[in-house]
Amino acid sequence: MKIKLWKVVDKQIEKDVSFPIYRKCRLSDDCMSYTRINGDLTAITINEETFVGGGYEYQLEYEIKYDFDRSEIKYHLGLFEHQLTKDEFDNVFNIFIRRIDELKIKCLTK
Repeated sequence: MKIKLWKVVDKQIEKDVSFPIYRKCRLSDDCMSYTRINGDLTAITINEETFVGGGYEYQLEYEIKYDFDRSEIKYHLGLFEHQLTKDEFDNVFNIFIRRIDELKIKCLTK
């Protein structure tokens, strides 16, 4: 599928890409964002933040239509420091699901 992307010089280009696209982005020292963009341009993002002492926070985002805005091409396409594999994304997603299951058990047993 061809998508339109913006180059740094404010010029839009078209590029052939393969879907899904996997991408990670460090939001802060303690927070990572993991994204999968599907061929229908839906996107799933999991933000994982860890806290001193072992706490954690997760945010799940679902986009109906991912917007290839004016961010860097390497960010949109999951290149270089944003590179993420399917297995890495699946691992983060499974940890997220496991945390929800743990929370359900804690809530139901109190």
